[in-house]
Amino acid sequence: AKEKKALLQELLSVDSEEEARKLYGGTDYYERMSGFLPKEKREGVRELVQKFSELEQDVYRKSDGRPDSEDSKELLKIRNERRAELAKLLTPQELLDYELRSSQTASQMRYDLTAFEPNEDEFRRIFKARAEFDNEFGPNYGGTQDAEQQKKRAEAQRKVDEALKLELGPERYAEYKQASDYAYRELARVATRYELPKETAKKVWAVKTAAEEQASKLRQDQSLSTEQRQAAAKAIQAETEKAVTE
Repeated sequence: AKEKKALLQELLSVDSEEEARKLYGGTDYYERMSGFLPKEKREGVRELVQKFSELEQDVYRKSDGRPDSEDSKELLKIRNERRAELAKLLTPQELLDYELRSSQTASQMRYDLTAFEPNEDEFRRIFKARAEFDNEFGPNYGGTQDAEQQKKRAEAQRKVDEALKLELGPERYAEYKQASDYAYRELARVATRYELPKETAKKVWAVKTAAEEQASKLRQDQSLSTEQRQAAAKAIQAETEKAVTE
């Protein structure tokens, strides 16, 4: 790959790989993520990202795409090492702006918060809290962390939620938690597709949440017979379908 880049620079009579890319293919992923950085830093960022991406891919290949607890620890170590190397190359503000564009935390947030529609200040506040959590705990693929890790993770998540509630305020935080729910995001997409008011998705989600709470209480009620529980479940289903249809 390096030989190809060097040859293209030579053939195109340009001094840098960045200039060559503009001539033979336009802006690439790295330029979109780091184009705001000074020119002399962009190539350094590219090399670091490529280096650590290869290390991550080695872990995924070794695990056949199904990382276990030890693989998750290795991935977290690689990502933190990459961040430490980037911190040596970039100023704190440059690193923050780069991570807001390119990190897995920011990418996941852009997916999670489509229905929340945060402004820039809210996005940055949420990112700061979630990035600190992700940098410490990393992803938990399929619940691969042990019981002690799960306990620490849950406690850390509780603290993140408390911090965000203070940062966003109670009302906006409630909207954030609602928008973080996968089912609500799907309802919001349906509402958008059929040009329904945003309130429609919120109302249907509230009906769904209430039905799930009723069903949970029903499953735990040991005073009912199997037949009574089944009849009550059907009643909840019918009531829910009627409310959603309306």
